[in-house]
Amino acid sequence: MASLVEFFVQNRNNTDTCLRFNNLNISYQSAYKNIAKMIEYFKKVGIKRGDVVTLAVPNTPQNICAFFALDALGAIINLVHPITKRKTLFRMMEEVKSHYLITSNYKIKKEDNKNIAIIVTNQFKFTHNILKYYYGLRIKHSNCYLLDDFMKEKAKDFIPFSRQANEDSIYLHSSGTTSEPKVVRLSNEALINMSHKLSFIAGNDLKGKYMLAVLPIFHSFGLAMGVVAPLLNSMPINLLMRFNAKTIAKEINKNNVHFIIGVPLMYEKLLKSKAFCRAKLKNVELCFMGGDACNTSLVNSFDALMAKHGSEAKLLEGYGLSEALICIVNTKFSSCINSLGKPLINNDIKIIDEYGKDLGVNKNGEIVVYADTLMNGYLNNDNNEFVINKNSKGIKTGDIGFIDNKGFVHFVERKKRVYKISGVYVFPSEVEKIVKSLSYIKDVALLYCNAQKPYLTLFISLQKGVKESNEKIKENTNLLLSEHVIKYAMPKEIKLLKDLPKTSLGKIDFNKLNKYWN
Repeated sequence: MASLVEFFVQNRNNTDTCLRFNNLNISYQSAYKNIAKMIEYFKKVGIKRGDVVTLAVPNTPQNICAFFALDALGAIINLVHPITKRKTLFRMMEEVKSHYLITSNYKIKKEDNKNIAIIVTNQFKFTHNILKYYYGLRIKHSNCYLLDDFMKEKAKDFIPFSRQANEDSIYLHSSGTTSEPKVVRLSNEALINMSHKLSFIAGNDLKGKYMLAVLPIFHSFGLAMGVVAPLLNSMPINLLMRFNAKTIAKEINKNNVHFIIGVPLMYEKLLKSKAFCRAKLKNVELCFMGGDACNTSLVNSFDALMAKHGSEAKLLEGYGLSEALICIVNTKFSSCINSLGKPLINNDIKIIDEYGKDLGVNKNGEIVVYADTLMNGYLNNDNNEFVINKNSKGIKTGDIGFIDNKGFVHFVERKKRVYKISGVYVFPSEVEKIVKSLSYIKDVALLYCNAQKPYLTLFISLQKGVKESNEKIKENTNLLLSEHVIKYAMPKEIKLLKDLPKTSLGKIDFNKLNKYWN
């Protein structure tokens, strides 16, 4: 199986733009030279085939090059959130037996863990402000290896390590399909197969079109669709280290953004940005959304804005998970609002009951994915998470959904959030969707209390400038729900919070909310 870096080997003399970052255009040729230098540098540090190297970095050109250099060496890349706390980070590294760390955190010292070789990267290197100099000085006093030292190496032509089919190449940290923290073992084969599906989603006219890469590479969506798939389809990527609506608008005005991938919260912020709403949106061709459920009003508002500017782009919802990458997508050619879309080419979806029976159409059950992008399995696990159907390997997702008569897949709820009140199943997302239809509601979450007599509590936060009293809001909410849901789905109490806690990806953090409640 080919290495991901072979794409750069094939384009080593190509002077077209490959990466764009802070007004800096990096060609395929330049990226290849940086990767070649990094390979020599990593060899001197001691990294070799089979070593697990932890990459805890933001989206910057040197970090993307480091990713491909490690792939060329045959290392297993352990992708971790860059702001992970020190103790947690070392625990995660110990779990995967990683003795090499590439980090942007200059506060992690060599003395913190003598069994680990620490390489620190300057995340502000390509900025034009004083931060890059201040940050660089702090790094030099860390007594660690400095990633910038790769520039001192001489670039040599290299032959990438050729991996075996389904060989582990990447570790992703996931909540697992049962919400238990697990390490996903991913192969290059899965990522390459994923990249072959991009034309199925967006069409064949991809070369030279910019993909906005703002989602982090430690997230499967950001890695597969933001970096690997576009590059392997000769699409340059426009890297952003963090989300900024004004910066995105500027890049759109320069015709440097044609494809956008993101999570619902990101698109909500774009709609609220005057700079984005006034940008030359006609340049934007496709927008993809995943990572969390969204409401119809967001899609309608975004599509209306695009149409107003003469763009044919639609906000297309899809579905994926770390264990199988992107599986189901609404495409440029086939879409249905309020659905996740249809299975991608070479994928199959089944809806099963608790006994594994195929339920067919229009019946709620667990979504099972069969795909050529499946993980190899979980680390330190006996691989019993897979299901076999006619010699095809699939995985239970832990999500409840159904397939309609036209083949579109619809998400209903995470299996772990299907509550049972007096023997009756309650789907929290259905209740939350109804409440969020109230114009003054910002965020909403329905939680289950496993008391002597189980009951539900509804948490809501309000939009700015709401003049209604709290009691009136509760009264209106109860009245609306009483018109739409059975009595078992009615919350016993409603609590108003200024803001609901969110994860780094903008999802409601139910664990924190539970702690607050209890």
